[in-house]
Amino acid sequence: MENTENASEFVDDNGVETKKRSTIGIHIFYIVLILLLLGSVSYLFNQNKQVTETLHICDTSKNNLSVEREQMIHSLDSIAEQLKLANTSNGQLSDEIKAKLEEISALKGKINSMRVNLDSLSSYRREIESVRKVTIHYLTQIDSLNKSNMRLVDKNNELSTKVEEQLKVDVEKTKQLEDLSTKVEKASVMKAAGIVSIGINSKSKPVTKAKKVVKVKTSFTIVENNVIDAGQKMVYLRIIRADGACLTADETNTFKYENQSIMYTEKTEVDYQNKDVDVTIYYNATDDITPGTYTIQLFCDGKSIGQSQVTFDK
Repeated sequence: MENTENASEFVDDNGVETKKRSTIGIHIFYIVLILLLLGSVSYLFNQNKQVTETLHICDTSKNNLSVEREQMIHSLDSIAEQLKLANTSNGQLSDEIKAKLEEISALKGKINSMRVNLDSLSSYRREIESVRKVTIHYLTQIDSLNKSNMRLVDKNNELSTKVEEQLKVDVEKTKQLEDLSTKVEKASVMKAAGIVSIGINSKSKPVTKAKKVVKVKTSFTIVENNVIDAGQKMVYLRIIRADGACLTADETNTFKYENQSIMYTEKTEVDYQNKDVDVTIYYNATDDITPGTYTIQLFCDGKSIGQSQVTFDK
């Protein structure tokens, strides 16, 4: 009995011990499993956080790159605008500027169509910087040319002013010379003063009736003029009827006046020594003397030197 009870107690103790051990093992397994799960969750959480941060950084970088691309396009537009203005202000670099504007347009197309990444942006950034340097070079050249042109314009304006002033002086001098020439020309023409024509009858007496006139006597004085060259001067007399006919003894009696040959009535040669000299010319009339008013004209050296009138009655 005692042995049986002892054996039973022993079995019971071993069973309980085994159960305890089994329960502890399960607990340990769950604890390890929970720890593993917690570790996995923590790892996944950290991974997710890193991925999220990475995506955020990528989005930020992408946005920054997009903004920089827009800034590049704006910069290219600004450079192109400067070149267009420069091309308008100075035509000497027009071909080079046109080629550079085409290059800028092509570069803008590349930037707009490219996939956003650092390498491409860096490459285009270098190209834009190269274009900017060339633009600055052109603008410097154009500014220098514009300054040179301004200096030339100033000099031209100054020269134009001087030319205008000189022209005014020349015009004034020309006018003075023309006036002087006119005065000299007028002064160099002989003048006949005191021109008197009368009719003379067969007894050498003055008459006024046309039918009694056998001669027409014309007396005058060639006045002193120191401008005229002294010497022998031929003086021509024209007696013009009211109908415009010139009285003459010979229809071949002509002389040059204003590039034309005109008829004269009589002529006489005068020894002129730059002093007053009295002259008388006679015309032997025929039946060509009719009642009316006659115009008496005197010429010398192709110039008119005086004029008067005489009237013959019926």
